[in-house]
Amino acid sequence: YNYLVVVDNGNSDTVGTSGADVYGLAVTCTDGAAATLTFASASFGMSSSGASCTAGSDCVCTTEVEDNCGTTNRGDTNNILSGSEDAYYLMGNGGHAIFEVDMNLDGCSVTFNEVKNDEDATAWACTTAESSPSAAADCVAL
Repeated sequence: YNYLVVVDNGNSDTVGTSGADVYGLAVTCTDGAAATLTFASASFGMSSSGASCTAGSDCVCTTEVEDNCGTTNRGDTNNILSGSEDAYYLMGNGGHAIFEVDMNLDGCSVTFNEVKNDEDATAWACTTAESSPSAAADCVAL
C-alpha cells in the first residue's frame, strides 16, 4: 500500500465552501516512523453553487476570492500537508487527493484536521492511485 487517498464523504457546506476543509495530513506507522507524502493528483468534488467563484458565494475556491476564501487559494495542494485553520485544502463534495508514500501503509495511522470537525473525509491505503477507493479491491480504509 504505497498510495494514500483522502476522500470527501458528503455534501456539506457548513464552513461556507463545499466539502471537507483539510490540513495537517500526516501518516505515522507502528514503528513510530513518519511517512513522507508526495502529492500525486487531486480532483475537486462538486460545489453547491457550481464552478463559479465570486465574493460571498459558496464554491470550490481555486483562486483567491476575498470574503469567501480570504486571500488563500483553497485549491493549493500544499495546504493539505502544511496548511492551517486559515490555509486549508478544500476538497469539494466527493473530491479526493492522492499521495505517493515512501513506505508500506499497512499498520499505519493517518491524522488530519478538518477546520470545524463537521465535514467528513476518510483515508484509504491503496496499491495503485485510485480515485474511488471505496469501490477498489486494492484499497483498505485506514
